[in-house]
Amino acid sequence: MTFDDIFGPDAPGIQELLRKSEEILNQYEGTVDGIIGYWDFPVTSMVPILCEVFDLPGPNLEGVIKCEHKYWSRLEQSRAIDEFPGFEAVDPFDDDAVNKLSIKYPFWLKPVKATASQLGFGIKSREEFLEAQEEIRNKITTFSGPFNFLLSKITLPDEMKNIDGGYCIAEEMIKGSQCTV
Repeated sequence: MTFDDIFGPDAPGIQELLRKSEEILNQYEGTVDGIIGYWDFPVTSMVPILCEVFDLPGPNLEGVIKCEHKYWSRLEQSRAIDEFPGFEAVDPFDDDAVNKLSIKYPFWLKPVKATASQLGFGIKSREEFLEAQEEIRNKITTFSGPFNFLLSKITLPDEMKNIDGGYCIAEEMIKGSQCTV
């Protein structure tokens, strides 16, 4: 599929993308020996589903979701290391969310699932939080709908059952050099 098939203005939802992907792979005249996704979400989460359908090696969906869900990922990271930035789950639809924060300004506020830093905000004050919260409320369904579909396909641990794709994570700023391998 092309970029426009997945991300264009007329791009279908993830369920339709999965159906179309299966159709393309089923119609392929050769053997399907592997599946490569070269775009971010939702492609990264589609690959494990397609690998399972076609009995191909690949990551399992739970592992991918655990890495892509920013809050769940931070929980797992905090179990593996002693020093990590403070973080907490935030319900952007909670009118009292700003008063429930225990994290101190400045911090990042972003959906637990998004791509390309969309809906990610550096928050320095209560007013900035409220402005970001309003924008997130208006736009988060772009990611939360497809992500909640994927979350429904796995068994979530108790600590994650209420932190769906409509949630955000607030996390302390970190300092240092950013590096990519």
